[in-house]
Amino acid sequence: MATNYLDYVQEPLPAGGANMYTAGTIDYAQVTYLTAFNTSASNATITVEVTKSGSSAAQYVSDIVPAGKQVVVSEMLNRTLKTGDILKVTSGTADVLNVSLGIREVT
Repeated sequence: MATNYLDYVQEPLPAGGANMYTAGTIDYAQVTYLTAFNTSASNATITVEVTKSGSSAAQYVSDIVPAGKQVVVSEMLNRTLKTGDILKVTSGTADVLNVSLGIREVT
């Protein structure tokens, strides 16, 4: 078994969000961190969706990111992903969130 550690950054998160990670051919992947920093003077909403391979239905979590603050989206920590799963992040307000994602892939 091989382990790869991957880091993804989206600064700023655009309107419509971003597919931050799509699992390739792996045994599994695990979210090691997911943070969002709000660069605006108003609160912003972050939504994280996980769509399982072959499914159109997404499981998601939402959180408020206070103005000028960073939050850890703790509901996603240690979340396991399988081959073909997609992790997408969107914001209620475009271009105000800087998002960082850490993934540990095991193949």
